[in-house]
Amino acid sequence: MRTRVSGWGLGLMMLVVLAILGSPSERARAGACATIRHFETSFAAEAGAAIPADGGVLFAPTLASGRPGPAPEANAPPRESLRRGTRALPSTRIELAPGWVVLRPRARTTGAIRAMAGSSQREFTMARASTEPLAPPSGPRLRFYPSRQVQGGPRGPSTAAAYNTLTISAPAPAGTFGVVVRNAPASGRPAVGDGFAVPLDAPDQVSFSFSNAGGRCQPGRPGQLVQQGAAVEVLFVDAQGRVSEAVAATVQ
Repeated sequence: MRTRVSGWGLGLMMLVVLAILGSPSERARAGACATIRHFETSFAAEAGAAIPADGGVLFAPTLASGRPGPAPEANAPPRESLRRGTRALPSTRIELAPGWVVLRPRARTTGAIRAMAGSSQREFTMARASTEPLAPPSGPRLRFYPSRQVQGGPRGPSTAAAYNTLTISAPAPAGTFGVVVRNAPASGRPAVGDGFAVPLDAPDQVSFSFSNAGGRCQPGRPGQLVQQGAAVEVLFVDAQGRVSEAVAATVQ
């Protein structure tokens, strides 16, 4: 009888321990992430915004909560599109950086359109071209910092991820949504949407950093680091898909 009671007691104790560890607060203390986060494609402009003919619909990665959807299959058609009613609008696709895309109708288009990003959609109005171009970045300076070991805690040293920094000598023009850094194309070749892009956190921001390494509870941002000595182009893009001229720079 004593053996039977001890067995029941041990089982009851295990159930209590599992219930405690299963609670959100205890999982957080034990090192579990309270929220699963990922980057998903979203729209830069607000619903109903006027998109100028020299711009387009800008799609950019946005941090979201919850489990990500299935990854697109190899050679699958682009998930982003422009539509008018039930008709798809033939569009020019401008790849700025991984996850950053501008779609611009090929034919002259005015009035209401609908932009699609997977199952998400947003209505916009196509308007005439803007009267002033988007000004380019001023005096961009880039640096590359390789990964390195840093002094750790009780578990010993840890590794800090590699990252890039970018500084500009003057704030971006009003309405700028993000700054793009991409490898300079070879002579006669079109620009490729490699490198990285980061959104502006404040209108007067002049310093930026980028790393594609995620943390335990933070996903890695889409994009690729640019190495020291690389020749790059730096440009702005605003929420209406207007792209500035590119400014040449060398990564230090």
